[in-house]
Amino acid sequence: MIQINKIFEDKRGEIYVFVLNGREFLLFFTKRGFYRGGHTHELKEYGVVLEGMVERKIIIRDKEETEILKEGNLKIVPPGSPHLIKSLTDSWVLEWHEYPKTRTNYEPYRKIVEETLK
Repeated sequence: MIQINKIFEDKRGEIYVFVLNGREFLLFFTKRGFYRGGHTHELKEYGVVLEGMVERKIIIRDKEETEILKEGNLKIVPPGSPHLIKSLTDSWVLEWHEYPKTRTNYEPYRKIVEETLK
């Protein structure tokens, strides 16, 4: 049986975690207009939009790309790529990482996340 635990909540929404076959998954509920992310990882990150619509900004090889992701869309974040997600609607996104999982803030994007929390 899968046990899902809420591990964080703020005005943006909630974060849940569960483990399946030894792999940790994070489930994010994010309210419309709020941001998540603003960091990089040493290894790949994967995610799928389960419900809603998000805008993803990502820098790959010094080029910023913006795309709209809808229900069912998969996102892959290459190692070392700064990324940021904005919920265009209330949304649910499932994420998982290659291990070991690391996170380093990317200040220009992190600043945007922090501004919405004020």
